[in-house]
This record gives sequence, structure tokens and C-alpha cells, in this order.
Amino acid sequence: MSAEAKEEPTTVQVVSWEGHEDVAPLKLLTTPTVHFDPENSPNFFGAATNVWQALINSRQTFGISSKQVRVLDLGGGCGVWGLILARTAPKDLDVELVFTDIDPKATEIAALNAKENCPMLISSSFTANMFEGLNPEVKFDLVVFNPPQSGGPAEFGRIRPDKWGGFDGSMYYVRLARECKPFIHDSSVLVVSHIGLANPLRVRYSLETAGGNAFSMSVARWQERQFNRKALDGFVDGLFDHQLRNRAASKAEFTIDGEYGMLFKEGDPRAQVGRMSQEILVFSPIKDHSQPAAFSR
Repeated sequence: MSAEAKEEPTTVQVVSWEGHEDVAPLKLLTTPTVHFDPENSPNFFGAATNVWQALINSRQTFGISSKQVRVLDLGGGCGVWGLILARTAPKDLDVELVFTDIDPKATEIAALNAKENCPMLISSSFTANMFEGLNPEVKFDLVVFNPPQSGGPAEFGRIRPDKWGGFDGSMYYVRLARECKPFIHDSSVLVVSHIGLANPLRVRYSLETAGGNAFSMSVARWQERQFNRKALDGFVDGLFDHQLRNRAASKAEFTIDGEYGMLFKEGDPRAQVGRMSQEILVFSPIKDHSQPAAFSR
């Protein structure tokens, strides 16, 4: 058994529901090897109302009157996104929550967190690489996904697979788009977290046409995130310049402090601190597939 498998979970309390004291904080178990993303969790909490409204709107459009909703927290780590949705769900909906992750420790912890925070919730957890091993006869009304999404060379993926999203950061979004169809309804809504280091055009196009259907994109919530040369190059030498090359090829969107309208190129010593948006994107299905998908910001 590895040292990671022996490691005891650490209690983490999410206390950042500012202005929403009526929603109790989540008390989560996690470990250093299980994905948690504390900086983005408050962002998703702020988006939850818009996420639920998007699903309600979609079900009305497709004429669905059932109050049963099955939610998939895909690759969800400790389960924080799914549990935020469970806490914020409209009272008249009957929510079932399914957690998946490629890490067996993560799915174990997600199950414990569901039991601790939402003991009356119907939930289950599975160890799975994306949708592999899931039953396609069990379809989901809402899929939420916060994947590794930083672009970089394969060496970065070997060192930090929890952060690496392929060369341009879009790898897992493309997989979601290609693999989701057997597991969703025509009325299902897809929700993802996206940062500027993941090829925005490819991410949007892939998910607007996910599963051969048509989706429209909206931004439920966004915040600014920073990154810097020292931290990125601490993972892999030259990783910061990799992002600059991706930006020059229109495969990333961010700004660099001090540019003042002139884009810094790779290797420029002035390029040290980057700023990018981190968005919660909602992809809602278009009932009439003859109408082109469109995204709004």
C-alpha cells in the first residue's frame, strides 16, 4: 500500500458562503492527493442558483414535469461541487447525486462527505475514468465537471496529472463532449469550470456540439485568477513560456502585468505575473437543432 493510501484525511470546513448564512457550511474530508479546489468552490457556490435555473428552464422547454433530478459530479474529487448543488437545490426537486473519480480514495471520501453533510441524500460513488464503467441506461439530467485544465508538455502531465489538461488544456473538455451522449437526455445541462489556460475556442466549440447535439453557452459566474512564472516553472521548466506560446497561437486567454497594450513574448523577463478569468460555464441544450448554438459572455 502506498504512502498516499495510508494517509489520514484532514477535516476542511468550507466557510465562504458570504451573504448566505442560511446555507450551512460544508464540513469536508480530503487529503493532499484528493482534488478540492478551495479557491473555486465559492465561485461555484455563487453560480449554483444560475445552474439550477438553467436546468429548470431546459426541462420546461422539453416539457419535462418530473421532479426527480439525477446529478453527476464527474471527476469530482472530494465531492464539493455535487454537495453544493445538493445544499442549494430547489425544495421541490428530488435530487440523486452520483460521484465519480479516477482515484479510489477520492470516491471513498466523496461518499463519506455526502453521508456527513447530506445524510438524507440519495447518493453513490464510483471509481471511473470519465464515463468508463458507468451504465448508459442510467442517464443524468445535470453533469458538473471541474477537470485538470492547465496546458503544458507531457512532462507536466507526468508530474502533476491533477493539473494537466493536455498540450492546450482542452483535453478533458473534448472527452466530455465526445463521451457524454449515452449518459445524458436531450434536456440535460452540462456545467464546467474553465480557466484561460484551457484553449477557450476549442472548449466552447466542443461543448456547444457535445454528443452531436446543440448547446448554447452562458457564464454563470466568473472571477479573476492569477498565476506567475515562478510557480509554473517550479512544476516544469519553461511552463510559463508554454502558456505565452499558446496565447500567441490563440490557444489561451490571459493578460500579463505590465504589458500595457503590447503583448510580451516567450522569454521576456518582464513577463512574470499573469491574470486570467475563471468561469463557471453552463451549456444548455437547444431543442431545435436547426438553430445554431451561440455563446454569451
